Amino acid sequence: MDYRRFDLPIFFSRLGLRHLLNLSIFLGTMSSTSYLLLSGEVSAAVLYFCSGFAAMVSLVATLTLAAERCPSRSEGFAFAILLSIINFATTVADLVGSFIYDHVFTRNLAPLILVSATCTAFAFVLVPLLHLGETRGASICWPSQQAN
Repeated sequence: MDYRRFDLPIFFSRLGLRHLLNLSIFLGTMSSTSYLLLSGEVSAAVLYFCSGFAAMVSLVATLTLAAERCPSRSEGFAFAILLSIINFATTVADLVGSFIYDHVFTRNLAPLILVSATCTAFAFVLVPLLHLGETRGASICWPSQQAN
């Protein structure tokens, strides 16, 4: 049996950067919305795995975009700044979400999940503003491609 038929690194490198960003936004929106289906330990484990996969696709898409758009030889600096922004935004989102959960939705989680999914889906509107065209994500050097 050929296990390389569905090689994820090759699949993602064949996607254009715009399509990879749209896929990451879609997966993020779906993983946020799926928290409405949380019902027990098994669903929590499956949801946690799927959310982690969506987060990694999003991180790869974001870092690929940053690497292709930053000036040459400043990729490390751009990576550090981007991760600092991600860390700051995560902290602020946690604080704002906690405040909204306590004071606006009176400890009702479902509306907060929908607000989170809506904010993630709003990024679809922002992707065309990047003017990406048909750039390919093939510049990513995946471990399975390094042997050649």
